[in-house]
Amino acid sequence: MWKQYYNTSSGRDGGTLYQLRNLINRRNVIKKPMDNLDACEDFIVLVTEAHILSAAMTIFNMNSLDDRPSMMFFPDKSEDLTADQQTRLGSSCYCTTCGYIC
Repeated sequence: MWKQYYNTSSGRDGGTLYQLRNLINRRNVIKKPMDNLDACEDFIVLVTEAHILSAAMTIFNMNSLDDRPSMMFFPDKSEDLTADQQTRLGSSCYCTTCGYIC
């Protein structure tokens, strides 16, 4: 995966792993991940989580992390979801995720 998506010549290409590495100043992330595995793994996890969060914020029409989802209403605590809400949320997340990764 690293060889396919991490290219040191893509520093000016927005959204590439190398461009993101430079943008957030992760200088310990290097071309050969086995030479600094922890830094590279942490970076991949961070980028993946950021993309998931960005997709969710787009789906729910949120402009900041403090916004409440304007597209759907959910209780403040997940344990307060009804069985129907849990099913709809799961289906919605699955279908939406497929739109990003399939």
